Amino acid sequence: DQKQLVQVLGSKRLTYEVFDGIKLLIIDSLSEIGCLTYLQEVLHMDKGTFDRLSVIKILSKTWPNMNASTKEEVFNAVCGPTQEGATPEEGTPGPAGVREVTEAMGDIAIGSGPQEPTVTSTGTKSVVSGNCRLKTEPDQDRELEAEKARLAPEVCAHIKKESFDTMLEFIGCTEEYDEFIEEHEAEVEELMKFLPKELAGKNEEEQQVVCMPLLGRIIGMANEIWRPKDPTPKSPRRYRLYDTHKNPPEGTRLKPDALVSTDIEKRLDTAELVVEFKQNEDGGDVTTKGTRSIYGQLGIYARRVWARQPMRRFVPVFLVHGLRVTLFLFTRSRVHRAKIGSALAGDESNETVVRLLLFLLSSEKTNLGIILPHDLGNTKAVSFSPLFPKLFCQRLGVEIDRKARMRRRQQQQQQQPTSPRPDNHPITSHFEIDNVVRLSQPDLFGRIAFLARGTLVYSDGERTNAVLKFVRREAVRQAEGEAYGVLHRKEVPHVPKLLLSGYADEWGSGVLECLVVANAGQSLREYRAGDVDARRDPKLLERVSTVVTQCLWDASKAGIYHRDISIGNICVDEDGSVRVIDWGCARVEPETLEAYRKWLTGKFPSDTSLASLPAAKEVAGNEEEHDPFTGTPHFLSARVLLRRKYRSVVDDIESILYVLIFFVARDRDACKNAPMWENNLPARQLAINKAALFTCIDYFYKWTGLVDLDLLTQRDLACLNHLKTLARRLFLGKEGATSVMCSLLNEEDDPRKSYDLKYWLSDDPQKATSPDSAVALADQKHPQPN
Repeated sequence: DQKQLVQVLGSKRLTYEVFDGIKLLIIDSLSEIGCLTYLQEVLHMDKGTFDRLSVIKILSKTWPNMNASTKEEVFNAVCGPTQEGATPEEGTPGPAGVREVTEAMGDIAIGSGPQEPTVTSTGTKSVVSGNCRLKTEPDQDRELEAEKARLAPEVCAHIKKESFDTMLEFIGCTEEYDEFIEEHEAEVEELMKFLPKELAGKNEEEQQVVCMPLLGRIIGMANEIWRPKDPTPKSPRRYRLYDTHKNPPEGTRLKPDALVSTDIEKRLDTAELVVEFKQNEDGGDVTTKGTRSIYGQLGIYARRVWARQPMRRFVPVFLVHGLRVTLFLFTRSRVHRAKIGSALAGDESNETVVRLLLFLLSSEKTNLGIILPHDLGNTKAVSFSPLFPKLFCQRLGVEIDRKARMRRRQQQQQQQPTSPRPDNHPITSHFEIDNVVRLSQPDLFGRIAFLARGTLVYSDGERTNAVLKFVRREAVRQAEGEAYGVLHRKEVPHVPKLLLSGYADEWGSGVLECLVVANAGQSLREYRAGDVDARRDPKLLERVSTVVTQCLWDASKAGIYHRDISIGNICVDEDGSVRVIDWGCARVEPETLEAYRKWLTGKFPSDTSLASLPAAKEVAGNEEEHDPFTGTPHFLSARVLLRRKYRSVVDDIESILYVLIFFVARDRDACKNAPMWENNLPARQLAINKAALFTCIDYFYKWTGLVDLDLLTQRDLACLNHLKTLARRLFLGKEGATSVMCSLLNEEDDPRKSYDLKYWLSDDPQKATSPDSAVALADQKHPQPN
């Protein structure tokens, strides 16, 4: 517990090895001050460097709430000035020790002058020299303006105007709204007495002064209405109204005018409702500069909320502008916009505004779009109640069990078998969260996920190290649980075992899919992250390329294409076993999907949910339309970046090459400046940079950021030769580079689709002609683990 943790940290036995074993407990359990105290201890240990992943997590937790002087002090402690006489560590540029850390801080400017920062070793800690400084307020303001300008056209393109009645129908609560208003008419009349003569003011400040007292009274009334319904009377849900017009929320420079939240901290990313006052919106005309600027700003608010609350149905934003009161619902596919009232004095529509706000805040049906609380962390567990424990596409009951860990501790102390609930509740398992992996800057639209590592506990007490995943996506897209189900039924190797899957929420055109899969270890993004030399292991590169190629090949033969091979979707566990994860972007052939569903129907005839799933052909057709846009740009094949048709397993195999190059080259200056890894490049330019590999295979290491490889050492030379072999397989082919290049430029079918698995696994592709021994070759190199 926390007391024991502090005792260990306070003892004289705190070594790097001890810290390494309990660092997650430090980050999750200690206060911000405690985290920083032990962070500085780590920096002075005998290891000679610091664990950057731990530092990033600590700073992500503590940095936003520091004042400027504390930030300066901590920054100097982590990256402090170079000591006299220190010699820069050869080949270790600033980004290796500083860039990742400072990106977590958010307001650090790196390389602001002509000299890039460099890490130096002083024997007891790593420090940095160069032009690093705290970002000034103008720096951050410019970034926000750039983000607003980028999001504005995106929001405008997704706007859908609705009537008030259509908006209620969209939320799915038309009847509930009528019943609610009839039941609480007295409360509405009471609130109308406090309605100001005019909601419109001469400027934003006046609007806020007029409206905030009314908002406060509506929230107070909503809390009173909700209290009798609350299942936890000891700690009832209570909305709070935060005035953030002059004092921004914690951790951001954004200044929405007001936030409605159940969080005791004034934070934008945990808000349930955002309120904004504007003097004019140009009548909502998306072609005008004023409207686009406002919509871009609202998009930033919604994006910050999605980052912390990816499971919710929508993000509501109230906009009081000029003479209008407008409700925006940001979903993952559209922005629904409805005028719900007028700011004119005495207008009857003002009563509609009061009614709707009270209903949204008080109704269990809407719950402001929230399905699960934002504060899922290592003190909580998620309980599941599926009807069929082994069915991967059913309706899934999900709830937060706040006492699961407490019961487990008590039962362990009494040496009793663990059970999820003491009553006859139909819960079959629960997931105990150890740590949450959050998206720092998710896209405003499209698929979004929540990830947590922890333990799946079955009702009989069996425990499995696993990963919990919630995915909010459109309904007519491929379910990741179905993709895993097909992979397991077809016995595709090197894929983590799916333990539980289903739909936790279905609403409108979207669903919230829930999965639990066996933990596959660390992704290549995390694996050996702090040690560039350890990553330059030719045996590791060969193992990863062989295993992933075999997995993708077998999956394609089973009718599944991954389509998002990236550095975060290939994992290595403690035993060195390699697995391919995250099949959420996969495309399954319609015949394969239909056959799988037919098999499920025969196995679970009493489950009615299978019949309500979108048709397999409709799902496959939708995924095929998204073929040219699915994946992580830097790891996509040149064909996909050029929006060519006929996407195949070859495009995923090409992604393996880019993943391994980045795995070997990352954290080096040469990688940062290489054409292959430039940020914010248009897809076509990035494709051209990759196509250059067709003509300079013998020199591609210069093009991809590998110029610092020491080719005089056998280890680095072996790494380069393996990457060259992969490049030759891809870009020379059996017919030579000309044939492959012509198919790319002329939008012809890819000739490499006819190559067999032996070709993709052979060290000498030109001699690989017979497919008969391909599987044997793969098994001989790297047998499939149990």
